[in-house]
Amino acid sequence: MTMRIEHHGAVAHLVLARPERLSALTPDMLEQLGEATLALQKEAGVRAVVLRGEGRAFCAGADVGTMTGFDVVSGRARIHRAQRVIAGLANLDMRDVRMLTLTGGTTQTQKNVIAGHIFA
Repeated sequence: MTMRIEHHGAVAHLVLARPERLSALTPDMLEQLGEATLALQKEAGVRAVVLRGEGRAFCAGADVGTMTGFDVVSGRARIHRAQRVIAGLANLDMRDVRMLTLTGGTTQTQKNVIAGHIFA
């Protein structure tokens, strides 16, 4: 498993667990993150979610080593997985968001969409 959920009281940590690759995102990790955000949406006891990397880096972005042999269909599937994660994070019902930090390969448009959902 390259991603895990840890619970610390009312705080859930989504941990990207590929420290040897600076937690660069693979298609499997995106799938796991999407599933994790859906699961956390159903957990009434969770009041905050922290997305973090294991080791010395948060996330190096997408793992370019997994970007071989794309065609239109597989490229769209990868984009869909990423959008599912973004939507899952945006739909977490956290009543009190103090700070939102997005880095790495996140575009300004994605940041605006997420922030708009969370801070609306």
